[in-house]
Amino acid sequence: MQSRMNKLGPPSLVAAVYIVAVVFTKAHFMADTPGYVFSILSYAGLGENPLVADFRSENGFWDFGHLLWRPLGFALFKVFKPLSSLVVGPTAFYNVLFQLMAANFVAGLLSALLLYFLLDKLTGRRRLAVFVAILFIFSHGFLNFTQTGSSYIVGLTFLIAALYLLIKDKGKLTRRTAICAGLSGAAAVSLWMPYLLVIPGTIIAPFLLFDLDRRQKLSVLWAAAAFLVAIGTTYLIVMAAVGVHTPTDLRDWISISSHGVRTSGLARAVFGLPRSFIHMGNDGVLFKRFLLKDPFNPVTIIDLVRLSLWKLMLFYLALGALILSLLVSSSRRTLWLLLATAGPLIVLAIKFDGGAVERYLPIYPVLFISLAYSLNATRAPRVLQALLVLFFVAAGLANSTAMAGFVLDRENQRTAQRVQEIMPQLKPDSWLVTTHLQDDLVNFQASFPFHPVNRQHTYHVYSLVNLNNDQAAHWREEFASTVEETWAKGGDAWLSQRLFSAKPEAVWNWVEGDDPRVAWQHIYQFFSRFETGVVAGGDDGFVLLKQSETNEQLLNATLASAHK
Repeated sequence: MQSRMNKLGPPSLVAAVYIVAVVFTKAHFMADTPGYVFSILSYAGLGENPLVADFRSENGFWDFGHLLWRPLGFALFKVFKPLSSLVVGPTAFYNVLFQLMAANFVAGLLSALLLYFLLDKLTGRRRLAVFVAILFIFSHGFLNFTQTGSSYIVGLTFLIAALYLLIKDKGKLTRRTAICAGLSGAAAVSLWMPYLLVIPGTIIAPFLLFDLDRRQKLSVLWAAAAFLVAIGTTYLIVMAAVGVHTPTDLRDWISISSHGVRTSGLARAVFGLPRSFIHMGNDGVLFKRFLLKDPFNPVTIIDLVRLSLWKLMLFYLALGALILSLLVSSSRRTLWLLLATAGPLIVLAIKFDGGAVERYLPIYPVLFISLAYSLNATRAPRVLQALLVLFFVAAGLANSTAMAGFVLDRENQRTAQRVQEIMPQLKPDSWLVTTHLQDDLVNFQASFPFHPVNRQHTYHVYSLVNLNNDQAAHWREEFASTVEETWAKGGDAWLSQRLFSAKPEAVWNWVEGDDPRVAWQHIYQFFSRFETGVVAGGDDGFVLLKQSETNEQLLNATLASAHK
């Protein structure tokens, strides 16, 4: 009995810590969660729902980058709606949202437990396995996305499962286990395509970590074959079903899944990697203002050091300590595994959207395995191990504090006040026009759908400019077209008063030069010509765009210029 309790105690502790962490905190960024919900509702035949009608995403139900996530959500909605409606009520939107979030909650729990069991098998030290699993739970990317409706955490669970199956027996790999690992890897990729970049490193993990005999090497090949057959078959079936038959069709399908994002560069990746592990709030805005020499809200090196540079420096010191400790210890093989999985992903991050927190989730399993090996290494200098512990503990404290429910609720009060006063004046089909996608109101509506203000469904946000996106090249024409359509339906366009300011304030999250195609002066000059009406919401509220002859002429002229 005592032996059984000793075995059950550590995983129970990991599970308890995970549950407490999720209860105590909230996701501060839901990413594409609303888009997934709207797409699932539309596919379910609920496209007349106003929430669905507001969704203007280009990608459809069968998205190349998240192939099976929407179908999974659709299946959950059909099967579990009677149960979820007891929790969130009859509204279809909240039922789909709740089910996607519930799937992530369960997947997050399984991820933490799988990582614990794997670390326990590899190191033989249960306390160390528990400690590293808890650090994993409180890492920024994991703690945030496990409380969203995005596909990342469910995919991460399958990735950890694949790695678990491949290396849990320390090289004694059987064909059946290898095939199951390959199928698990295919499931991860079918939920989020970037997991593909770490699959080669994951599959060859037994080669890198252990000495294999001929039979075990053949088992690894079975894992690779199972992965290729499973993922290839899945994509070929979907491609045939949705009409992707030619290389051009495939290229267009892949292109749509990028959502028109054009952000790239080493600087974004250098900042994005640590941001995946430690919450930096709007520190990214500060770094961009510093690098781009923002004339409106300049940031000095002293500001960076005082506010956030210590997080960046501490992360890279810890990363250096991790690599060095693996080099000087008997765990060099783990370092090669880390490089094999992280290398391709870092290259992608430099080429595409390297500032995104979720971009680095695929390297989490191997990185935390490397952390456990480093802390378990007897030959590694204590100072290196202390530096690793310092960073990950500091990151966990920073993340849990910034994402605490009461902290986010307090921060949302100011944003909620911007719309509460105007909501009684809104007609159906009306828009609240904000400056850009980084306006706090955009994230408030998308990432806090259960807030009382958002549950009323009486306001819809239109982001004027989506910086570093294809949309930024024609924001004027898109705005004019949207307003014309809104007026035709009997709705109104309410413009953020920020659009009429000669310079942006620091708290508006605008970075001059972030997208060279759009300057603040362009926005100010464009809107200064329009006639406006009543104001609601105070100094940071909204003003009604009049349906006047002058405004009609300005909008028509904007549309006409787009066709020249």
